[in-house]
Amino acid sequence: MRRTRLRLLIPGLLLLALAQVLLQPCGIAQEAKMGAGAVILAERIDPVVFRDGENVRIGDGKLKVGSLLPDGVSVEAGPGRSALLLLSNGTVVTVTENAKMKMKSFEQEAFTAAGKSISDFKEELSPSRTLVDLEAGSLVVQTKKLSRKSNFEISSPVGTAGIRGTEFKMGLDARNGIELDVTESTVAFAPGGNAPSFPVSEGNGLSVRPGGVATPRPINPAAALQISSINTRAQAAVGSISVSVVTNSMSEATDRRSEQESEEESSAPSEQKSSIETEASEQLMENNVKISQARKTGKIGEWTDRLSRLGLTVEETNRFYALAKSDQMKLLGEPGLLPKRILAIGELLPADVHLFYQYSAEARSRILALPDQGLTSLLKQAVPEGLVLETLDLNSIARSQTGVDQNAPGPQVDDARALSLGESIKDSSSSQILEELVELSGGVLTDEVIRQGEVADRLTRDYRLGATDGGGLAPLDSTEVLTNPFYHEIATLYGELESDQLLAGSSTVLGGRNLVVEANSQALSPYFAGAAGQTIVVSAGETLGFEGDFSWAPKPGDAARLVVMSSGEMQFAQGMTLKSATGDLVLSSRADMNLNGVELDIAREAVIRGMRDVSLVNTRIGADSMATVKAVRNLNVDGLSFSRNVSSILMEATTIRLSNLNFPASSMVRLNSLKGPIDGRYPNFGTAVPMADQIGRVNFLKNVSSGGNALINRQTFDQFGGNISIGKIPKP
Repeated sequence: MRRTRLRLLIPGLLLLALAQVLLQPCGIAQEAKMGAGAVILAERIDPVVFRDGENVRIGDGKLKVGSLLPDGVSVEAGPGRSALLLLSNGTVVTVTENAKMKMKSFEQEAFTAAGKSISDFKEELSPSRTLVDLEAGSLVVQTKKLSRKSNFEISSPVGTAGIRGTEFKMGLDARNGIELDVTESTVAFAPGGNAPSFPVSEGNGLSVRPGGVATPRPINPAAALQISSINTRAQAAVGSISVSVVTNSMSEATDRRSEQESEEESSAPSEQKSSIETEASEQLMENNVKISQARKTGKIGEWTDRLSRLGLTVEETNRFYALAKSDQMKLLGEPGLLPKRILAIGELLPADVHLFYQYSAEARSRILALPDQGLTSLLKQAVPEGLVLETLDLNSIARSQTGVDQNAPGPQVDDARALSLGESIKDSSSSQILEELVELSGGVLTDEVIRQGEVADRLTRDYRLGATDGGGLAPLDSTEVLTNPFYHEIATLYGELESDQLLAGSSTVLGGRNLVVEANSQALSPYFAGAAGQTIVVSAGETLGFEGDFSWAPKPGDAARLVVMSSGEMQFAQGMTLKSATGDLVLSSRADMNLNGVELDIAREAVIRGMRDVSLVNTRIGADSMATVKAVRNLNVDGLSFSRNVSSILMEATTIRLSNLNFPASSMVRLNSLKGPIDGRYPNFGTAVPMADQIGRVNFLKNVSSGGNALINRQTFDQFGGNISIGKIPKP
């Protein structure tokens, strides 16, 4: 009741305030009072930890997309995870992986803007004061143009950034300090102490060491790409949010603050979700569709949160995006797995789906009772609705199509399997699987749904591979794994390797959440026996580690291709060897990859594919055909040798830095970076090259040679580097 009374009083209070302003002496203005600003959770890719202003952790179930976050909220994103925050002044803040920040204070003047959405504003919605504490990691921010009365600062132990309306990325690392990159407008950074502030304009960056020493530089190209990509997705998620949702959230934030200050209500958080949060949640869930589905198909569209849980194949997803927007919305409004059933019928064209939704609800229910073949035939013939309702008796049609009486008892779900699945997962860390499956299936557990749960149960467990014991790890077909909604991070990584032509066709997957491979483990040997020409994937949804030497496929009949992939960290014991006398090897991770003293002794092809940075220190690669090392951001090599004269060597990254490396003279070497060669042919030479000039280039820092001949300048490169070509890549 208190909130109702407060809101009823607001119009009267505003009129009184207006009268006071009008009655002031001419030339004297009274500044509007700032109240509580609203911070809305626009997206979360878990695990993300939220804490309130008292540093008490908030239960995951209490903060959904669209929730109003409490005053003084702290946000901490895990590896490969993130959170998107919408501020009521129109600012979007993306808390990237491994980042931690605190919304120390946020004040804003009240405003009205009926009938408009966030994307309609180029300037902030009203004057505001914002202070954010960055404790670790990186924030990517896009603000509207700020009012002269506004103030927006991001503080850190190294210094404070002042923002006036811009797009930028600010990262804090305990060892390296601050990295600031700006793609629009200007950010002023003031190091701690009495040091002067540094204006960082569009297209530039600033590196600030922990001691406060600041070094201006050009923008990091990889950071520029990341800022653009993240902010584009952020605006896709929030751009069409109604401003009324924002103003209502501000009212809710003001009410919360008033209640806390008056101490008239219990300090325990309410379990009831407000209508304001519900409205924000509904709009944000509709807009978030433009974010995650692009990972699978390269397409950005609506309703992606629902699509990702349906476990669609690439073909099914493409069929969905071929539909008219109105039909997309209608299809995803259907219960359970019905959308997947429709999209799985390859013969149905967009025109057929559109025709389906021209029928009445009663006619559609009868059509859906048909087998897929009968449903398709009816839509292709465009049978009139009247004829459908007159003649389409479910029993007779089903009998004519299948030879089975529709009134006969249908096949029953295997209750024993359902109970077994429930018992298996109830005490595990994946106990939510069954609950989510029931939600996805519209409350009906079919055998297909139970099978999805059984696969998810295997994929979300931890395994330790001993000398001969696999710890319960069992093989799965890649089709089941890649369509399972609980293993989508590996599925997207798998798709990226397919795009790189490092994977093709079906494979056998041995997957879990965290995997540890003990030294000299033979637990995987049975899966390689007689597997020549096949692909074996060992995958981890979080962390995968090798504790020592590992070998496989010693005989030609066992010559399988081993693909080791992890959504998180991949760990290698220093001094270990990965060896196969007949097979190939692909190593890939979404996190930084660090190989120190590791040897890859592979028959034909050895590949290291990192989706972030790759660092090779005192590493040795042996392969007869091909050696590939690729990173999305930085490829840093300090000590790399080739134990055999590999035919072809490929290295690709935004920036490549090489030291203590000898290329075999007989190998064809391709080194590709974001900016490509200098003067059409050359790398940078030597450590004296400024860091800013190294970015986007191939850099021969020290002791780089070909066939034992040092490559220290352009003259020696022309003389001895004829086997080396330097190219440009559009995207690493």
